[in-house]
Amino acid sequence: MSYSIQRAVSDGTLTSIALSIVYVDRSDIHVYVDDIKIDMTGGTTEYTWDWLSDTAITITPTVANDSVVLLRRVTKKDSMYHDFNAGAVFKDTTVDENFLQVLYIAQEAIEGGATED
Repeated sequence: MSYSIQRAVSDGTLTSIALSIVYVDRSDIHVYVDDIKIDMTGGTTEYTWDWLSDTAITITPTVANDSVVLLRRVTKKDSMYHDFNAGAVFKDTTVDENFLQVLYIAQEAIEGGATED
């Protein structure tokens, strides 16, 4: 089981994917078709994507047969989500989110997704 990467091969009708990977922030999710990163809707790449919900995305146009769609979580690495010395509220949800950030970064490193973006 992969924790930070999800792949799907199109049968020529693929237009949406339910995410099986978890994330903290929507900006952590990156989408690729045949190893080419695609833009969100309004971008200039051949395919574009957008959120259908917190657990599903849509891709436009329909992904070509046998093309591989890759969803990748890339967690923020330059600082902790909540800096308690800087005044962040110390409560269970903020502590848990900081630990999730560390866990996700470790998963991405193990699965090879920590070197880009």
